[in-house]
Amino acid sequence: MLGSMYQDGFGVPQDNVKAHMWFNISAAHGMVEAVRFRDLLGEILSSSQISEAQGMAEICMSSGFRDCN
Repeated sequence: MLGSMYQDGFGVPQDNVKAHMWFNISAAHGMVEAVRFRDLLGEILSSSQISEAQGMAEICMSSGFRDCN
């Protein structure tokens, strides 16, 4: 899962906001384990970071996955 890549920093800088975004996208597409990982990250992120991740996920999905910074 891309979320794990960002959460653990495998090949990319570690970024829990991007990890939350990818887990959220994965959860929205039916990946059950992504819900658990997203919720665990939600326990350590601030509410503003969660809002940022949710906004990024919305932009990513609405752009057809072309704008997923």
